[in-house]
Amino acid sequence: MPRAATVVPSEGSVRCAPRRTTVRGRVDIGKKPARPYQRTARKRRLARAGPRIAATEASASYHRAVDAARRVRLSKWLSLVLRHKPESVGVALGDGGWIAVKDLLGALSARGERVSRDDLAELVRTSDKQRFAFDDTGERIRANQGHSVAIDLALPEATPPPRLFHGTPRRFVDAIRKEGLIKGERHHVHLSLDEATAKNVGQRRGVAVVLHVHADAMAKEGHVFYRSANGVWLTEHVPSRFIVFP
Repeated sequence: MPRAATVVPSEGSVRCAPRRTTVRGRVDIGKKPARPYQRTARKRRLARAGPRIAATEASASYHRAVDAARRVRLSKWLSLVLRHKPESVGVALGDGGWIAVKDLLGALSARGERVSRDDLAELVRTSDKQRFAFDDTGERIRANQGHSVAIDLALPEATPPPRLFHGTPRRFVDAIRKEGLIKGERHHVHLSLDEATAKNVGQRRGVAVVLHVHADAMAKEGHVFYRSANGVWLTEHVPSRFIVFP
């Protein structure tokens, strides 16, 4: 039986590994697997980078917390000045509760507070309750409601929806049954458009209950309502006969 012929590659010829085609149709000429010492070195590099990554993330988290705390402090300061005690920092509120932004920033600066116009704009923009607002020019700022100082916000009368809501700590319910909702030191009683908002407001000072107010019936009897720029409904007094208690 004759032997099969042996093919001897000619001089200069190159043997190539079979080519593989990837899913995208590209030719993959193959990649050598990483040697053991290469894998070990990579693990060491990742291990060294771990603490740096963790430190960077911790630093970012810290700065976010600091920024949030600063915004809360600034919001409380503005509430004090624009709602209750402008004289505490040597300023006065103008018509409608407005104050010039430059005067407000000057009062802050005189007390060592480094607050910029951009800081105020960010606070107004991001406040979930929209407590403050700029005028159309952006040169004045005021609180939307909640004043204890004598201020006329010049709000137009508004027709309320059939039902509004008021959140209050449970310990006040018995007094409200007798007196209704009174404005106290504020200019108006504050009412919310939905139960969730009312509950959030009420639970700031304890376990909250939500009272339902028949606003349409009040309006028919001559009670006047206003609506602030941030959607809070305002009225002078809510007699208990218009309140549905839980």
